Amino acid sequence: MLFLPLGLAGAYNALVFLSYLLAGLAAYALARQVLSDRLAALPAALIFALLPFRAAQTLSGHLYGFAAFLLPLTLWCLERGLARRSWAWGAGAGLCLLAMARMEGHLIYYTALMLGLYVPLRLLLGGQDQEPSADVLPSEPEPSGPGGLGPAAWPLLAGLSLGFTAHVAQARLGRAASFWSAGLAETLGVYLLVTLGAWLLLARLAAGLSGLGQYQARRLAGRAFWPLLLAPLYAVQFFLDVPHLGTLLTGLLGLAGLLILLPPLWRARCRPQLPLGCWRPLLPLGLGLLAGAGFMIHVKRSIFAASIASQGRGLDEVRLFSPRLADLWGPANAHMERLIYFGWALGGLALLGLCMLVLNRPRGLRQSGLATLWAGLGLLFTLLCLGPSLPALPLYQALYKVFPYFNFPRVPGRLIIFAVLMWALLAGWALRELSAAWRRGAAWRAPALAVLVGAALLLSIWPPTGLRPGGRASPGGPGEAERPPGGLPRRRPGLPPQDQPFPAGPGPQQASGLGGL
Repeated sequence: MLFLPLGLAGAYNALVFLSYLLAGLAAYALARQVLSDRLAALPAALIFALLPFRAAQTLSGHLYGFAAFLLPLTLWCLERGLARRSWAWGAGAGLCLLAMARMEGHLIYYTALMLGLYVPLRLLLGGQDQEPSADVLPSEPEPSGPGGLGPAAWPLLAGLSLGFTAHVAQARLGRAASFWSAGLAETLGVYLLVTLGAWLLLARLAAGLSGLGQYQARRLAGRAFWPLLLAPLYAVQFFLDVPHLGTLLTGLLGLAGLLILLPPLWRARCRPQLPLGCWRPLLPLGLGLLAGAGFMIHVKRSIFAASIASQGRGLDEVRLFSPRLADLWGPANAHMERLIYFGWALGGLALLGLCMLVLNRPRGLRQSGLATLWAGLGLLFTLLCLGPSLPALPLYQALYKVFPYFNFPRVPGRLIIFAVLMWALLAGWALRELSAAWRRGAAWRAPALAVLVGAALLLSIWPPTGLRPGGRASPGGPGEAERPPGGLPRRRPGLPPQDQPFPAGPGPQQASGLGGL
């Protein structure tokens, strides 16, 4: 209503512009709060505001793109509340959650799931950053045996073993073209990242719940992964007609890892060091979340129950709107719901931050506990935004079957904004740690580095030259792969008209803009 004097078209354009401004400012405020560095906050602000998926949702009129700024704004209020032990900032975070519920159901649902992981891990891992640096190695030499290979050796080998086993299973089921297909490298890479992320989080939790130092916890958590080297035993089920034999053997290997980890962890247990006064902002945050959940239950009963999706979406329907792994680094997807590309610059910085955490280098890392949290959540939401299109790692399918209301959304790509926000915080952290020494001694170095990083981020998400206005790929491009001769989109059998994929072409829901949209 504030922009109505500009006319209907002018008011809508002003609202679109405001969505970019609010998204950038909210992400910048969050990164500035948790990293205490203006340069480190730059990647989060730029990439979240200009994220192609968020831009696509905004330019097509979806409220999800307009309301996305509430996600970093909620976390900013929460972090301010934890830092100041403030009820008021916690109430601000609760009001953001209530606003989400009033505006966009997908956003409040996914945010509630995220907070269920973020809050407890933030309390456990954030307190460890007040201790001396985690990369100070013990004075005694490393013992021989599993720990002698280095803390990260067993997770790396376990990732390769699990990835190899998963690809064998997919080839056996006929879901891979051949064993030596290109999918082998993708599966190995995914499982390597999963085991490394799990190891980093496990080590941090072990240190937070015990009296072990950071290095000792990393070494103990690494040893828990060595039984997974026997994961290829899963193939025994292909030769013995025993139901669920492979799953049972894999579960026993995981149990063996827990038996390695838990006894020494129990002997060294201690009370976790939580931030002082952390309950003050959490109470109003919880009240806001409960109010938002109550409103969504009311909407479900009064409005959603009468719709065609009242029983949830089928997994085959979700698969139609699921992006592929290649879409993470491919900007030319003509379907806006699958446009999860976030740019090579952010991907490179996030991967650099992950390597710094794994190798524990350079020395003197600060806030490595929070960086581990961002890396773990970024990896989790990246995998979930692919939906069921990654059969070698059926994480989405598992949550779809067991988690309440997880079967209602049909566009898993909407989780990309959560992944990108976490990766952006990790990228800012890595940039801050690497540039700390370089920026000393000359006033021009910090602004020059900021300009360089900003230019790299913009170039990495610039609209590809192979796309024409309206979001359609040029003939023969990636966007034409699913279009029959004549240019009309294929209809999907078994789906009602309103559930058909969006037409890829100029229309009222598409406009020319960032990312080829």
